[in-house]
Amino acid sequence: MHKNRSITLLFILGISGLTALWLFRGVQDSSSNQQLQTRSPSLSPSSRQNFIFPINKKIIVNSPTKFSNYIEHCLANGQHSTNLSDNPTSILGQITPQLSMIGKKRQLWSNVHFIGDDGQIYRLRHLVDDGQNGEFRKLILYVEDQDGFPLVHPLPTNISSINPTPEQIEQLLAGHRIIHQEVADNYQNGDLDLFVETINGKITRFELNSKKTTFRCES
Repeated sequence: MHKNRSITLLFILGISGLTALWLFRGVQDSSSNQQLQTRSPSLSPSSRQNFIFPINKKIIVNSPTKFSNYIEHCLANGQHSTNLSDNPTSILGQITPQLSMIGKKRQLWSNVHFIGDDGQIYRLRHLVDDGQNGEFRKLILYVEDQDGFPLVHPLPTNISSINPTPEQIEQLLAGHRIIHQEVADNYQNGDLDLFVETINGKITRFELNSKKTTFRCES
């Protein structure tokens, strides 16, 4: 009888211990998600606006000078490919007038690399995608493994993955240290099409296509 009671008591204690461990892990997971949601903002206003700007909206852009400076840099370093003449002055003279015609931009995607509360590196990707009812915006969160490979990580439950609001995106990034930000923009006007990639505002890729001109540069 005494032996049976001892076995029963040990069984109850074992079940209680496992239950307590399960509850503790659940609290830890909940706390980790909550920390991503309740930090105070640390991004500069311009950085936040660039990332959370609605992808399907067009805005006036006045940056032909910035583009011209990048083209000059590419020409000086031989980093370009084009169907135009090999004369840098001639190339710049033919492209510059076209830059004044682009006028509008449309953000295609943005990646923000940041450090989470657990010390791991995360990537938040905001992009435009195609669906049965037209374009929509998608939000995907990744965490890097020990080799720097991105693995999909679940978003906090209060953050929508489809057509997220600017407030939701800002809430997710708030308070975390931003490593760098990548943005891809598209500019179109008639047959003129321009694709520009930037990292922290610095142009790293530039592709201009029109009926008469093809110019590409990547640095």
